[in-house]
Amino acid sequence: MRSYNYKGFDRRYVSPWPICIFYQNHDLDLYRRNKNISYWERAKLLRDIISGLCHIHRERIVHGDIKAANVLIDNSHIPKICDFGSSRVDCSCPADTLLCNGTSQWSSPELLEDGVCTKESDIWAFGCLALEVQFDKYPYNLNPTLAYLSVLKGLPPAELSSAEPVIPGSYPESRVNTATPTIKAEDSYSRRVWSIMQKCWEFDPEDRPDAEELLIEFNR
Repeated sequence: MRSYNYKGFDRRYVSPWPICIFYQNHDLDLYRRNKNISYWERAKLLRDIISGLCHIHRERIVHGDIKAANVLIDNSHIPKICDFGSSRVDCSCPADTLLCNGTSQWSSPELLEDGVCTKESDIWAFGCLALEVQFDKYPYNLNPTLAYLSVLKGLPPAELSSAEPVIPGSYPESRVNTATPTIKAEDSYSRRVWSIMQKCWEFDPEDRPDAEELLIEFNR
């Protein structure tokens, strides 16, 4: 399995250990904090990442820990999904329950409840990754306790600032929690990404788009 947007191994060497290419740009979490990246470039990074996730899901693999720290940036500034330590094969067999050890602040409500990762939980986590990349915010302010309590209240990982116009389908004021990060979508790229994030954060997994549908959204 090889793809442009996830990290593989160097096949030129025979070794008892897998050998990976070293990327000087480090992971996406450090990259976006240390570089002056335009809103357009951030949206393009997200588009490339969802393209990589499409390839992973087509191979019936659930990543299980999607976040910016698990995406490396190569020397051509292309994002590569990495760290498959929590990944599982997506199989309907009873013996292959996909138990996950992902990061709680990026975890979907159903993943927090039963610990089972799915393609749908990867999509929720991608929405959290988009929050990091496009808006420089972390889901639930990196507070694991807040993440659990907010999910119980039906609150998303972030809220749109009340100063911004309400986007159709956005969360009502009754669900706003000041302990969760608020963001401003001040440009067309960020408003578009915010709209996509909301779809990723549907509390019913069946209502979330799949990776292929998200890729179509980014390509429009």
